[in-house]
Amino acid sequence: MKLLLVGCGGYAAGYVRELLSPLNVDGHIIEGIVDPYAEQSPVIGLIREKGIPVYDTLEAFYRRHSAPLAVIVTPIGLHVHDALVCLAHGSHVLMEKPLAATSGLCREITGAARDAGKRLGVGYQLCYDPIMLRLKEQIEAGAFGRALGMKALILWQRTHAYYARSGGWAGHIRLPDGTPVYDSILTNATSHYLMNMLWLTTPGFHTQPALSVEAQLGRVYPIETFDTAAARFRLPCGCEGLLFASHVAGTAQETPPVMEYRFEKAVIRVRTQPERGAVLSLTDESGAQRELGVLCQNVIHKTTQFIRAIENDLPLSCPGEAGLATVLTYERLFENGLPDVENIQPVIREEQLLWSPQVADALRAGFEAGRLPRELGLAYGQGCAGGNRH
Repeated sequence: MKLLLVGCGGYAAGYVRELLSPLNVDGHIIEGIVDPYAEQSPVIGLIREKGIPVYDTLEAFYRRHSAPLAVIVTPIGLHVHDALVCLAHGSHVLMEKPLAATSGLCREITGAARDAGKRLGVGYQLCYDPIMLRLKEQIEAGAFGRALGMKALILWQRTHAYYARSGGWAGHIRLPDGTPVYDSILTNATSHYLMNMLWLTTPGFHTQPALSVEAQLGRVYPIETFDTAAARFRLPCGCEGLLFASHVAGTAQETPPVMEYRFEKAVIRVRTQPERGAVLSLTDESGAQRELGVLCQNVIHKTTQFIRAIENDLPLSCPGEAGLATVLTYERLFENGLPDVENIQPVIREEQLLWSPQVADALRAGFEAGRLPRELGLAYGQGCAGGNRH
């Protein structure tokens, strides 16, 4: 299938590499790329080598081309405009997460897709992974009994460059012109892990939002939102989900995503193994363990899954309504303007990054205990722990 790639820097560069590599076994064709900053892309040489046309605007692309599918990988503040233009020109849309900054904007996109008669999907890759899809089928069939609780831990250090990218929208609530962004470690970088909890505990693919949210938030970087979080969600099935994440725990403390899903009859775990990747395993009631497989981490897989759903009129495993569920969930955190975010001290300043030495221990302790750090008497830095309840 011919596709339009909207964006080619940052995460979008991965799409370019994989679509132009042997991973693209189905031969999907990049009909064109829209990115006014394409010259700054790390893959601009590859784009030129393959002769892919590049345009500054969507309108310029559609004047000369058509594309059954548009894959949108742009900053959050551009998602609504980009999606509406692509849908109006007859393209199905695969949008990288989050679908949009607010639930109202998400509904604007889903409504436009419905009116245009086009398919709209969100790129939460775990929802396209064949092992996760099989696990979801088993959960819905009752193979493991009732869900008792889910949790995830992610410690990904980020640099000054991360927060300065694309004009510095990262970590902001709104852009200078008032465009909502609501970017944070929970709403963007680690939103995959909340989505997976919501998705696994909602029957079918029209995922529902969490019933309630409670969080202990912190920041080291001078941003409007937060770079560290421990959050408790009441999942659609009624059980508890916990997500522990930070961008400022230090490079020595970086931890690939760790997930643990507890059911009446089994515990499902995801751990990263060197040379293999994220391995899904199951421990049953008797204590016997078995491996379920290695999760797929590439972007070409979700693109192919989305295209096959379009071509064969199959249900989307992560439709626009599923993307709305995560945004509805996280909106609760911003209802009161984030008054309780802890300004974490001390801060270690290095040339490329900032970090704080107590963050990793607080989040790991919370993950192991299944509690927010403040419930263990822990703050992220020096001082009293705070939090938000919604």
